[in-house]
Amino acid sequence: MTVEYARDLDVAQGYDSTPATHRPYGRIVGWTIGDSTIAPDITVTDPRPPGSPVTPTGQAVAVLSHVDWSTLPTENIALRGRVSAANARQLRMLAARPLTRTVMSIAVVVYEYDPVTNAYYPSFATFAGTAPGGAVKPGAPGAGGFGSAATPAIYALLGKTSGTELGLTIAQAPSADPVGIVNVELAVTLAPPIAAKPQQIRMQTSPTAKRIQPWGLPQV
Repeated sequence: MTVEYARDLDVAQGYDSTPATHRPYGRIVGWTIGDSTIAPDITVTDPRPPGSPVTPTGQAVAVLSHVDWSTLPTENIALRGRVSAANARQLRMLAARPLTRTVMSIAVVVYEYDPVTNAYYPSFATFAGTAPGGAVKPGAPGAGGFGSAATPAIYALLGKTSGTELGLTIAQAPSADPVGIVNVELAVTLAPPIAAKPQQIRMQTSPTAKRIQPWGLPQV
């Protein structure tokens, strides 16, 4: 029996996480589309660890507002989020190209709060990628993990949202929230590529309950 992973994420918390706010948040921390790298140009903060005087900071490509995956290995993963104005311009130019067979690498992480330990844990994180034949270069290294541990990238293709329309859309106008942060809405649908081994995604329901979920079918 499969359990769908669908989360609405707090965008403001994704930009600047505060200890008093315990809502889930997520980010794209590394992303390449073919031979184009989408810059991690958003400076983000994470909750301060207990007893630490230092607030962790890092860089992200996008702050996520929603993640949806059936957890079936052949099903697409849908992401919605916010990117900078500069990355929005680059993504619009890329979306105008024929990207049907273009291989991407992408590193994604979602954090949820555990009231027992009073700490966040990664409930969804890309874990290990196997390059398909069309990959141009190794996966983006990622830079998530509360500023201490990298989030590895997996490989993906652009999925179709309806008919022949590829799932990469960028809003034309900036979003009105969070206040004071210039950002543009993004939606991207990831499809599993054909590779020697499935891509791997780590799923957690608590800080200790973990499993590796395969995404994609092995090449035969």
